[in-house]
Amino acid sequence: MEANFLTAVFLPLALFIIMLGMGLTFTLEDFKRVVIYPKAVVISLVAQLIVLPIVGQLWF
Repeated sequence: MEANFLTAVFLPLALFIIMLGMGLTFTLEDFKRVVIYPKAVVISLVAQLIVLPIVGQLWF
């Protein structure tokens, strides 16, 4: 795949701005909630890191 301005500069910059904006919206209460109720975080991490690759491997 040939790198052009869109893939080399614009997309990484746009991703940086989006991720920075999302990160700036976190509060201390959000992190406290994760420590108190870690079940949702654990389930989502297992789903993303284990279940999704297995499903993707089986699908294709």
